[in-house]
Amino acid sequence: MRRMLIVADDLSGAADCAIACTAAGLDALVVLGGASGDGADVLAVDADTRRLAPAAAARRTFEAFRDHVGAVTPILFKKLDSSLRGNIAAELRAGLEFAGSRGAGRALAIVAPAFPALGRTTRGGQQRIRGVPVEATELWRREGIAGTAHVPTMIERAGMRTRHVDLPTVRDGDALRDALHGACTDHDAVVCDAETEADLAAIATAGVTLGPHTLWAGAAGLARHLAAGMTPRPSTDGTAGIDRWAIGPVKRPILFVVGSLSSVSRRQVEMLAAEGECRLVTVAPRVLRMGASAPGWAEARDRIGRQNMAGVDLIVMLGLEDRIDLAEGLALCSGLAQLVAPFADQFGAVVSTGGETARAVMEALGAGALRLIGEVEAGVPLATIEQPSGPWHRLPIITKAGAFGQPDTLLRCRAALRAPAAFAASVSTGGSQE
Repeated sequence: MRRMLIVADDLSGAADCAIACTAAGLDALVVLGGASGDGADVLAVDADTRRLAPAAAARRTFEAFRDHVGAVTPILFKKLDSSLRGNIAAELRAGLEFAGSRGAGRALAIVAPAFPALGRTTRGGQQRIRGVPVEATELWRREGIAGTAHVPTMIERAGMRTRHVDLPTVRDGDALRDALHGACTDHDAVVCDAETEADLAAIATAGVTLGPHTLWAGAAGLARHLAAGMTPRPSTDGTAGIDRWAIGPVKRPILFVVGSLSSVSRRQVEMLAAEGECRLVTVAPRVLRMGASAPGWAEARDRIGRQNMAGVDLIVMLGLEDRIDLAEGLALCSGLAQLVAPFADQFGAVVSTGGETARAVMEALGAGALRLIGEVEAGVPLATIEQPSGPWHRLPIITKAGAFGQPDTLLRCRAALRAPAAFAASVSTGGSQE
């Protein structure tokens, strides 16, 4: 039985939200829009709406819920970017409309976009990254986002009656339950402050008492605590929980595809390259814009081929020498994916940074689904491609949002792929995950 349906606006968001559920022993699958995902406890759908206009994003979000909901799916979850990028309010409204269409009763959205493990918090309704208001961060400046990151205001401007629940109320169990139940009669959404895992756990515990007409909206932090209240399915040895980290050591070279413009990803590449045992190929945006007809396309392809012959890990990265319009991000990432796809059979695993990059790689390989099996660190999931009749079935792939992680995150990705059992053991015994 499908127990949770997650709809996200990009692939890395779908994956980091779904992997949070596997810690509770649930089987989680991520699909691109068309795949069915039958049989998974948790299904996360990449609706690919991040760059769409609000009306188009809302329509596709509603369709993703409608087309993938099971006969009985108790939890509907709208994944929100924890830095509030994308069509937050329009997609929330679409999800709420779907939740309300499931039967009699008023639907209520419980909104908690905090992700404390990565420094994303909500206080006074204001979203922050490591204490800095989101609207003052590099993420919003780089993407040209204007306006407010006050979550209740964002939602109210889309025509939804919204109540804000502050931290003192969140931290008082009875008061929190009363606030949520009270909002059901005359509000569309409740925005909850949260700064800690305990805050999110309290929101999840109080919210599940509202019944089936609830739409949950947040990031991986909230999803993790909702999943924690579910009974895990049996694993193959008869014990509770799925078989996590179910891959062998990757002995062939690893391909890193970096399409993110984030300075976080760029620092991670610098650290990985400095460690040696890898080669770096940077591709200029002007080459990717023109595609295979570009004078530099064959040269870039040949450089990838030559570096790959060295038999070491390879980083293929979007260059920054040209001015880049974020609206062309998908086209540039698709170009990167098309350049590396002919060499994919020479690699034992893929690591991609940026949701658009991950989706472009999947599409270039003709793959439509990922099965989540482990978490390198918070928000950095390890999966295998689900393509039973295709050549990439069970190929390990790690996806990472561009701005997630620490300077050594790509090094940790490599360590996890080279020795998954040892890495998993180090994580379970207290290794750092932030």
